[in-house]
Amino acid sequence: MTGRKKGAGKTMKAKLNRSKGKSVIENSLIEHNWSHLIDTGSTLLNLIISGGRVREGGIPGGAMVEAFGPSGQGKTALACEIGASVIRAGGKVKYIDPEGRLDHQYAKVYGLPLSEDEKNYVRPDTISEMFDEHIMKWDDWADEDTFSAIIVDGCSALTTDQELSDSGDPYGGRRAKEFSEGCRKSGRIISNKNRLLVFTSQVREKMGGGIGDKETTSNGRAIEFYASLRIRIGKPAQGNKIMKKIKHHNKEISKAIGICAEASIRKSSVDDPFRKCLIYLMFGYGLDDIRSNLVYNKAMFNEKSYVTGERSKAVSLEEAVRKVEEAENEEWLRNRTIDLWHEIENKLTVKRKKKVYR
Repeated sequence: MTGRKKGAGKTMKAKLNRSKGKSVIENSLIEHNWSHLIDTGSTLLNLIISGGRVREGGIPGGAMVEAFGPSGQGKTALACEIGASVIRAGGKVKYIDPEGRLDHQYAKVYGLPLSEDEKNYVRPDTISEMFDEHIMKWDDWADEDTFSAIIVDGCSALTTDQELSDSGDPYGGRRAKEFSEGCRKSGRIISNKNRLLVFTSQVREKMGGGIGDKETTSNGRAIEFYASLRIRIGKPAQGNKIMKKIKHHNKEISKAIGICAEASIRKSSVDDPFRKCLIYLMFGYGLDDIRSNLVYNKAMFNEKSYVTGERSKAVSLEEAVRKVEEAENEEWLRNRTIDLWHEIENKLTVKRKKKVYR
């Protein structure tokens, strides 16, 4: 994922030629300087983000992204997957951890090596420190020709100089103002230099209740306003724990081995908003794209069993995952999912003739 090198334009054009609606996609990418697409680790999440513009979807460069939702639903996992995708493609990542709680071994599960010595992992205390010392000084650690991303995992933990002072900040006004100032200044850098900035935020209940959306984030509304893409990660209606049960000495024992979360696009200037999908996070493994694709295909094709290959099926989901891995059918399943998603999306599209202006 390096910058514009010799032959890079041909590679990108070849990729776009395989996409649906080539001319629209090419124009969009050129106008918005989105020459890179970042894999989220989930085929379906990639598709609901930008599948209407590029066949495989993904997060475009030059964007500010917010992943928000209740605690324990996979926001950090998603952040690590995005960071690892940038690194695998030859880019650079800086991981900002205000909460100071990220386990580096956990990050390595996703292929994201972090170290304070390498200056790709930092723990700022205040909002101004984060923006002024790290985000605004992007070029101090990232080359001009190298695609790079900054991930801020846990905005809620950041404070302000005023809050740390004796007078404090009882109404939180300074906090919201500093986020607004920082987003306003860094937004141009992200867009002009084709960077990627990802925030994760926990939600809070609005005080006083009232009508409409009853949740908010603790960062003011700056990220919400400036973000090109907002993804809510939360519990699906059917519950989200993935359990494994065994019998030991005639006693049934169960253990949670992962969670299922619902990802929904709440705001997008990338593609159509309000799409949803399920993502699966397996502990010690990461986002389980195989599991997600198997469940989606079975539901959308209305099949009685899980299809794991051209001539292979499985009754249970665990058996299906094992069969796909043993036959190395991950790419086959991924392409089947992409084709199915586009088939459904085309049927949901409202066909209209070109608008006539007068």
